[in-house]
Amino acid sequence: MVELSHMEYSRENYAECLALCEAAKELIDVNENSANKLSLAHINMGIGWSLGQMERYEAAAEASKAAGDLYLELGDFQYAKSMNTAGDFYLYARQWHVALDCYQSILREAVADTEPLDIAIALSNSALALAKLKRYQESISTFKEARAHYKKLRDVENVGFCDSEIARCYAELGEGLYAEAFASSALDIAETMDKLSRLIWAKYRLARAFQVQGRHEEAIAKFAEAIRDMNLSPNPWIDKVIFAEMYVARSLRALKRYEEATEIERRLRNVAEIALDEHQLNDWLELLPQGTFLNV
Repeated sequence: MVELSHMEYSRENYAECLALCEAAKELIDVNENSANKLSLAHINMGIGWSLGQMERYEAAAEASKAAGDLYLELGDFQYAKSMNTAGDFYLYARQWHVALDCYQSILREAVADTEPLDIAIALSNSALALAKLKRYQESISTFKEARAHYKKLRDVENVGFCDSEIARCYAELGEGLYAEAFASSALDIAETMDKLSRLIWAKYRLARAFQVQGRHEEAIAKFAEAIRDMNLSPNPWIDKVIFAEMYVARSLRALKRYEEATEIERRLRNVAEIALDEHQLNDWLELLPQGTFLNV
């Protein structure tokens, strides 16, 4: 059944994979048999991945965490992988505190043979959860720790990712010069790697760094580059475009170009309620000038 579940997963038949994993789970008698516990942990991970692909994130997280509990009991190095996965699914479910606890449990538990990459991932994902909780100073220090681990591993892309997210946190704190320094580093890495998604985010972070410093003309130009790249990307970035354009409107207002700003806001109001989910829409509404409402 486990082998069949692998085949169904590879075929993207996630409901069938889930059914096979659940059936296999029913056949296992755990007791004190370590081999059976290891098999059960593996099956729980299969359940978690299948549920995750079906966007049932909270259930996916719970299955992955159940696997982690078994791996920890057995002292198996896969504990870190399972808890990183559980944390990711809790992030997708917007349960920031629970996600943070999953990631930090990896750092608390000294499981032998835990791979250095899994430690680095736990650190950077902890920092992501802290940023979601708006605990930006803690997020910055944790990202910097993760960055040091990725640098030691010569993982260039993830060093750039950390730089981009550190820039975001500094921008949220209004510390534009620090935001610019880290965004510029992320841009250097993205341009060298020629990876479009990283390039887009680096430009976005640099634009925000300029904006926080009151360099609004430069911010508008850099946001325009990011938006252009988003629209050229093969993957849909419509939600990010809506946020980027809203920041452009903010800079236009700062430059007293009110008519241009108002026109962008008017146009976006007609799109945002269609393109954004409830949580994104609430975040986006916070960027609108006071007294502005969506057209319903």
